[in-house]
Amino acid sequence: MKKILFFAIALVAGALAFTSCDKNKVDSPLVGTWECHREDVPHYLQLNFFANGNVDYREYMEDGIYNTMEGTYSIKGDTYTAHFTRHGWNYGEGVEYIPDWDGYDDYAKFSISGNEATITHLYGTSDAYTVTYTKQ
Repeated sequence: MKKILFFAIALVAGALAFTSCDKNKVDSPLVGTWECHREDVPHYLQLNFFANGNVDYREYMEDGIYNTMEGTYSIKGDTYTAHFTRHGWNYGEGVEYIPDWDGYDDYAKFSISGNEATITHLYGTSDAYTVTYTKQ
């Protein structure tokens, strides 16, 4: 009887552990893969927002090489703040990260309509720019 009670308590505790709230989970329509293919440059941009709060940015060149930044993000209303802590290049053999990189912060307003996200990266009034991405 004691063994059955012990296993029942262990089962309930395990179930609670797996169903407890994940404070890092981001519930937003921004979660997913977004791409921007521009006519004026021979590369495309990709933003990947993950539900666990991670984000990565990739800039793919025409020969398959890409620049990547990886970090975390948070959302408040129609604004996201990303803090990139890793930066590297992939030349086809895996990402080579830049040692001692200081990091980079991205602060942006966004709006989503259907499968398009319009993101205005805010670096001050003279440096702000807007990019339209399509959800993949």
